Amino acid sequence: MSSSSDSEYAYPSSEDDDDTDMKSSSGSTSSSSSSSSMTTALEGPGYILLDSQSLKHRLETITNELASLLCINHDEALVLLRNNIPPWNTHQIQDHWFTDPNALRKSVGLPLTTEMTILGKRNRSSSLMCPICYDNLSTSEDSNTPASEDSNTMDYVHLACDHNFCSNCFTTYLTTELAGGATECSALKCPDAKCTLRLRSTTIQHNCSIQYYEKFQTAMLRSFVDMNRTSKWCPNQGCDVAAELTSGVGQVEIFCSCGFAYCFNCPNEAHKPASCIQQNLW
Repeated sequence: MSSSSDSEYAYPSSEDDDDTDMKSSSGSTSSSSSSSSMTTALEGPGYILLDSQSLKHRLETITNELASLLCINHDEALVLLRNNIPPWNTHQIQDHWFTDPNALRKSVGLPLTTEMTILGKRNRSSSLMCPICYDNLSTSEDSNTPASEDSNTMDYVHLACDHNFCSNCFTTYLTTELAGGATECSALKCPDAKCTLRLRSTTIQHNCSIQYYEKFQTAMLRSFVDMNRTSKWCPNQGCDVAAELTSGVGQVEIFCSCGFAYCFNCPNEAHKPASCIQQNLW
């Protein structure tokens, strides 16, 4: 019943794993010919440039700041940012949180605070059943305790929604969902078809191999750009640098570190003083 150890997985190098590319499959594919990594984000008039390392730092900074402001943990802040509508909109999240935190929790797939106080207190029978493989899940006092969302996997996984799955089935579910490496992998739900609970980063990390957790992390970084109204990938083929607006006003031209200049508002090369409409008419 125990989950497979990480040693059973073959960890391919980044050269063999197409899913390690930062851009989504709908965009240009990054390559080793991209510009060298920036130690810090480069700034331009009204924007900053983010390579893979500075993008990770930016995402962590935003997540930690929101967690501190709302007095929640890092995992909950990441779920809020990724699954809010629109995603990655910190100002809207703050407005909704301080108006009705439970309504926001429900909309993004976090357990309600009123329910969290009673989680784990349900009187379980001597055996539970995994709804995927229908194996019995031992709950006797001398057996291993269930794997919570903040612990390593053991006999079975108990989620905050009060659903239970054997470790093997839960790990198989994660690896199947993460195999493609698509951006949608950053918003995985409980395996129960009718459940809306979003899985936390720690839950995923503790229940799959390093290879698949890295796919999840890459998908999360992709979503930060693909689903963020203030961010965009450089359209130059072979470049994996993103630009994030800091002003958000007017027509902004991005001068990427790869040497390519483009308009943030449309998929064209920089075209000032012509407007985007005039550029498309040419």
